[in-house]
Amino acid sequence: MADFLARFLKNVFFLFLMVLLIAGTVEVFSFAALSIEAGRPLWHPQLSHFQSEREKILTEYETSAENVPDDIPHPYFGYVFNHEANGKSKYAERRGFPISKFGFIDDKLPVRKRAAGKVVIGIMGGSVAGWFTLHGAEALSQELKKSPAFAGREVEIVRLAHGGYKQPQQLIIFNYLLSLGAEFDYIVNIDGFNEVMVPWVELRPSDVFPFFPRKWNVYASLMYLDPHFIEAAWNYQSAKRRWTSAARLFSRPFIRAGYTANLLWKRLDLMLAEKVTVGEQALRKYRDDKRLFAAQGPEYVYGDGETLFRDAADQWARSSVMMHQTAEKQGISYVHFLQPNQYLPGAKKLTEEEIRDAYRPDSGYREAVERGYPLLVKKAEELRKEGVKYYDLTGLFRDNKESVYIDVCCHMSPEANQEMAREIAARMLETPAPAPGG
Repeated sequence: MADFLARFLKNVFFLFLMVLLIAGTVEVFSFAALSIEAGRPLWHPQLSHFQSEREKILTEYETSAENVPDDIPHPYFGYVFNHEANGKSKYAERRGFPISKFGFIDDKLPVRKRAAGKVVIGIMGGSVAGWFTLHGAEALSQELKKSPAFAGREVEIVRLAHGGYKQPQQLIIFNYLLSLGAEFDYIVNIDGFNEVMVPWVELRPSDVFPFFPRKWNVYASLMYLDPHFIEAAWNYQSAKRRWTSAARLFSRPFIRAGYTANLLWKRLDLMLAEKVTVGEQALRKYRDDKRLFAAQGPEYVYGDGETLFRDAADQWARSSVMMHQTAEKQGISYVHFLQPNQYLPGAKKLTEEEIRDAYRPDSGYREAVERGYPLLVKKAEELRKEGVKYYDLTGLFRDNKESVYIDVCCHMSPEANQEMAREIAARMLETPAPAPGG
């Protein structure tokens, strides 16, 4: 009996050693694979990068048990953030500001009043402008206060940007708030990318009028509750749930610490993220067998895009001129900036990190920028001739050798936003500041 027990324990110990050896070997190979992908040895402390990616997925896409939507239709703006998502959606809280009752990420309502001792600056545009209000606002304030015109005055930022906003949404929001009694000293408009990207990449596949808001066909279809749309929405939400479930599973303490687990998650994440993308594209491409006017609007022939990009540039410029004219009559200084983007040839020499994480040569973003941005750039003389204080920021990072862009769309690091803030402040100071208190 003793001999049997000894042999049994010996076999168990041997099996245990074999498992450890196999696990260790797999970990070594996983370490090597991850290091080769990263282009440098990926030591254990650097695995936190993968956990950060997982946390970003969970924060960005995980909804609450109540499934409160983050965006809702708006009768004038197209869509806004959902005020009812406060406290129920991690997306709504991750910016460090609540969602106001007007649907903007801000801790105050957008209807502000001028007063002695402060400068009211409304910042408008898409998500790049939105990120700027969070990562660049403090730097903007500090730079402005270096000028005697701003010395001793509080700089009050009014956050009016949202992901996907494009003209004429800025124009409409500006006039709507003025009609409610809002007062501004400055309106800073940072745009350009969405004006050429959203129509070509997002609205064209669903044959939606190019000057409708992003995803308007989706919002309109929700009101009709078409069964085909419900099926597409269900598939998309199911893909998102599987994606976030994988991120949650591999975020557990004992799992996230291993090279093999992170390698497996990386492969699984790529597959699940692709399914989310496919589901989102199917949702955006959705349309009824019979053209739904409420969802798609006036018919527009996109063709090869030549007419579309020209029309988009014209409409963008006209909207800016109208904002300038309105602002001028209200005693507001309007300053317009064409935002930088990584896909514009010659705008910046991208780092290896940017090429890996923030550049897709086959992306629709690239095509929209390469075809649309040159037309926007050519509008500079026309805008300035109409009196618009217009500045082209596309070359802002031309000599910057550090990584600036952090995703495949357009968004920039906090440091890059601060650099942009300093440039914007310098240009704003070229514009006569309104007298204290308006």
